[in-house]
Amino acid sequence: MTRSFWKWLVLAVILLAVLGVGAFFGLQAYIDQRNRAWLAEADAAYEAGEWQLAKNYYERYIPQDKENIDLLLRYADACENLLSNRVGSLQSAAVAYLQILTYHPELTEYRAILLELYKQMGAWGNVEYYVKEWLRDDPENEDLQYNLALALDRLGRRDEAIDAYRALLQDGTGHSDAYASLANLLRERGLDTEAAAVFADALERRPDDARVLIDYARFLARER
Repeated sequence: MTRSFWKWLVLAVILLAVLGVGAFFGLQAYIDQRNRAWLAEADAAYEAGEWQLAKNYYERYIPQDKENIDLLLRYADACENLLSNRVGSLQSAAVAYLQILTYHPELTEYRAILLELYKQMGAWGNVEYYVKEWLRDDPENEDLQYNLALALDRLGRRDEAIDAYRALLQDGTGHSDAYASLANLLRERGLDTEAAAVFADALERRPDDARVLIDYARFLARER
């Protein structure tokens, strides 16, 4: 092969490389522009209260910026405002809060919001699962203990719920409804004396708590 052939071959390879690099950066520029357009459309729809449109565009953009808290909160808010396909929309909002907690586990304030969404959907198994996960790192957290007891109660696992309520109430709690929940479970088991003792403890600890007083009155009324 002649020197001329090799010369043209090298030039062809260089040209192809340049075209390839140009195509790559051109494609990247197109993708960036498209993503910015999706975000702009999502934000505009969100500000206009067009929740379904905002949800759709945010779903396209979020994979490009999946750790962005403000973005995920807007998406979740749009989902929660949707009335159509209510359960599906709440599930999407829950995914957004899960994503926040996955990438920013220190933002524990979003746990309560996520649990509330699961409660609205009746997804008590999810409540139990995540509460148990969080209790591993924060075993003395009263709110988590309460939600575990509540989830076990709603799931019909009465014996486990009784144990969870007892653990919660051992040192008293601000969740006043837990006293009635435990007392009613004990009464279902025929343990009326123990059930009454729960309210005796509640009245001693929280004598001016309206919820305790109302629940106790209902408890007594059912004895008649």
